[in-house]
Amino acid sequence: MQNFFTQQEFDSVKKQRLSSILTIIIVLTVYLMLFVTTIINYLKLPFEDARGVSYKVILYTISGIVIIYLYVYIGIKYRRVNKYYKMMCGLFNGSFIEDVAKFVSYSVAKESKDGVDVKQMVFSVYNERRNAWFDRTIYIPYEKDFPVFNVGDMVKLRSQSNFLISYKVVSDGLDK
Repeated sequence: MQNFFTQQEFDSVKKQRLSSILTIIIVLTVYLMLFVTTIINYLKLPFEDARGVSYKVILYTISGIVIIYLYVYIGIKYRRVNKYYKMMCGLFNGSFIEDVAKFVSYSVAKESKDGVDVKQMVFSVYNERRNAWFDRTIYIPYEKDFPVFNVGDMVKLRSQSNFLISYKVVSDGLDK
């Protein structure tokens, strides 16, 4: 079977996540040091000193900048990298389902599944209990290219949470 994701991709996402966490820790550490320094200097001032207002303005400004920066950074970059990392952890470490299915179609519409931007492929899977064919949607990350399948190809696929892990074309759609 051909793996859809590589260990290098997982390692790359892991490094991106770690660098994002380190950035957040560094920003918070610098902010905490500035906060403590400003508070200590403010408390050392004599009662009703004119410089007290400037210390408050510095503290409020730095706090506002840090809050806005972290809100945007955590909300956009870290959140997306963390969701992708969790998806990759599930693919490499989680349980999976293996099916033989008939390929039906591709869809390039951008969707979101578990916080990851995806596009989908539709397969028709035979259910022995109900004695019928049912459509099953398999997702791949939006940035990756679709595997090359022809309509009607029988594909052995391995998936976890409907994300494609690996695949193998068992028979062409041209075989009858």
